[in-house]
Amino acid sequence: MTKEVFFLRFLWGPRPESLKRCAGRLDAFLSELRSIDNAFAAWRRDNTTAFQVPLGVKRLEGWLAEGVNRNDVGKEVIAELGFALSLTSSEESTLTLRVNCGVYSSWTNNCCSIEFPSTGKVADRILRADILTRVAKATVLAWQPDHGVITSHQCSARSQPPSFLSEAGWITYLSEKYNHLSQLPSQLTTENIVGGRLLVATSDRFDSTNAQHMKPIMVLTAKLSGER
Repeated sequence: MTKEVFFLRFLWGPRPESLKRCAGRLDAFLSELRSIDNAFAAWRRDNTTAFQVPLGVKRLEGWLAEGVNRNDVGKEVIAELGFALSLTSSEESTLTLRVNCGVYSSWTNNCCSIEFPSTGKVADRILRADILTRVAKATVLAWQPDHGVITSHQCSARSQPPSFLSEAGWITYLSEKYNHLSQLPSQLTTENIVGGRLLVATSDRFDSTNAQHMKPIMVLTAKLSGER
């Protein structure tokens, strides 16, 4: 079996939000992740001391504020590009979480992403369809995205989506904006959740070399690509 390298990437369009609102969303998200697995219990920034969840809105406000974009001349904040933050877990097998939020430029998306470890005890615990479905639900609850996937880099290389918003994976989230899509692959397990639906390609550990795992993903990718 190919050693898959898995990631989460959820996106949403322009949404002007205050620093406090973004920090509140992130604080709630981290707390929900911690309830899923202890791998999400503590985070550090720039190899500093690890902080236990909850990190607190005030601390996250400060960190997000340091992640703003500025003009080269005058160093004024480019407000429409929102706030950004990268965190790493303090577990033995490191997870990396990145957030860009409060973005209201039409040229870029808001994004929440997580890189998962591919081996080790944390990977064995987390890289399961039931656990990752809970992670996907936590992401939807916190960020109200338009589209998202939990998938592997190998799967992306095989399916070759023309854009991030056309990507399908092991677990795919489609908001209500995609409710008009019909005749989805029968192999997908569909679960309606607040704001949209989750589509799971397989309840087994995903393997991009398995044609049965890839088949519904290829079909869904084609459907989503037709929407772009």
